[in-house]
Amino acid sequence: MRLGKDLDNKPIISVTDGKILGRTKDLYLNRDLTQLAGLFVGTEGVIRRKVRIVPSDRIVLFGIDVILVKDSDVITTTKAMPETDNWHRLSYVHGKEALTPGGTKLATLDDVMLDEQGAVFGFSLSRVFVTGPLADNPMIPREVVIDAFQSGDALIVDFPQLETLFAESGEEEEAIPEKPAPDEASVEVENTTEAEQEESTEEE
Repeated sequence: MRLGKDLDNKPIISVTDGKILGRTKDLYLNRDLTQLAGLFVGTEGVIRRKVRIVPSDRIVLFGIDVILVKDSDVITTTKAMPETDNWHRLSYVHGKEALTPGGTKLATLDDVMLDEQGAVFGFSLSRVFVTGPLADNPMIPREVVIDAFQSGDALIVDFPQLETLFAESGEEEEAIPEKPAPDEASVEVENTTEAEQEESTEEE
């Protein structure tokens, strides 16, 4: 697991020739906030500014210190990819509110949580406005999101489903049996038996 900010300012390097193509300035997420869609590398030009991006399908590996891409020609522009009009920048997501369908404020979003393939599986929170499991575990799983900014500037969350998920997670942790501590009496009996066996061996 990694946070989106872990990829910030990482060098982008071509695996074919080792050339450094730039650094990540921001991330692009797809319309439904389920997947990393690309890397924002910056802009170029003065009069006609071009937004430079690396599509996610051109990424080979998210390394600890660098991001590896397929070749030196991976950078394109938003103009060449009209679908980017429906993408979200991570900087847009940061600071937005998470609400219930009825408008109750639950939390403020901080970052996205990504797996090794760039799939979004949750959102970390900078502030929580309710008590209970969400306050104890400040993250929102992607699966409980009803509306990912399609109808406004807030993330709409199925709060009952969220609480159910946290409750089930807690039950699973409680269900893991702990290894019982050795009973003192049984340990003493075992030690006595071992001593008797040693004495018997010596007598023989």
